[in-house]
Amino acid sequence: MAWGQRHGVSDWTVRLKENDPGLTSLLLMKNRVMQTSSWQELCDAIAHNHVLSELKASGHKLEPESVTAISDMLKQNKALKRLAIGDSTLGDEGLTLLAPGLAENSALEAIELDYKGITSEGISSLRDVFLKNKGLRWISLSRNTIKDEGLCKLSSIFEETGVNFELLDLSSIEVGDDGMKALGSALLKEGVQVEGLKLADNPLMTGQSATTLWTVLSLPHNQIKHLDLDSCPLVFTGAVRSQ
Repeated sequence: MAWGQRHGVSDWTVRLKENDPGLTSLLLMKNRVMQTSSWQELCDAIAHNHVLSELKASGHKLEPESVTAISDMLKQNKALKRLAIGDSTLGDEGLTLLAPGLAENSALEAIELDYKGITSEGISSLRDVFLKNKGLRWISLSRNTIKDEGLCKLSSIFEETGVNFELLDLSSIEVGDDGMKALGSALLKEGVQVEGLKLADNPLMTGQSATTLWTVLSLPHNQIKHLDLDSCPLVFTGAVRSQ
C-alpha cells in the first residue's frame, strides 16, 4: 500500500448511518482508493442521512455504475446542499446518468461540474435538472469544451425553464460571440436571473460579446452584481458595472 493511501469508506459509513452531527461535510481525497462497491456502500449510507450537507469527491474516476449509484442516492437524500464528484472522464454519458438525481434532489443548491469532460452533447441532459429543481443557486461548468453550440443549448434551456442563480461559472469553456449572443438573449428574459457571472479565460469572445453584455447590464431588471471577464479580449464603449 502506498504511503497515505486509504481504501474504501468503512470509516465513514457507520457515522453516516448514525447521522453523526459532527459529519456535515465529507471530502474524499484523491489518494483514497474507491472501487464501484465503495461508491455503492457510501451512497447507501448517505441516502437517508439528514446531517451531511456537502460531498466533495472531485478527482475520482467514476464508472457508470458508480454514477448511477450517486444519482439514485440523490433521489432519496434530502440534506445535501453542495455536490462535487468525478474527474475529466465523467463526460456527457456520466452527466446524463447523474442528471435524474440532480433533478429530484430539492435540497441541492450548488453543483460543481468543472473540468468533467462535458461537451455540447451533454448539455441537453441539464434541461430536466433546471426544469424540476428550482432550488439550485450555484453551478460551475468551467473548463469544459462546451463551446458556442453548447452555450446556445444551455441558453435555450434557461429561457424555457427559468433560473435564479447566485453564481453561474462559464469560465474557460471555449465560447465565442455566437454563444454569448444566445446567453445574452436568455439574460434579457425576466425569468432568467443571475447575480454572479464568470466568463474568464474565453479568448474567442470579441467586441460583439462586449456589446451583448452591455445590453444585458443596461436592463432595468438586470441582477448581475459581479462579472468576471479576466483574460477575455473585450473592449467596452461604456462603463460596466462590476463589483
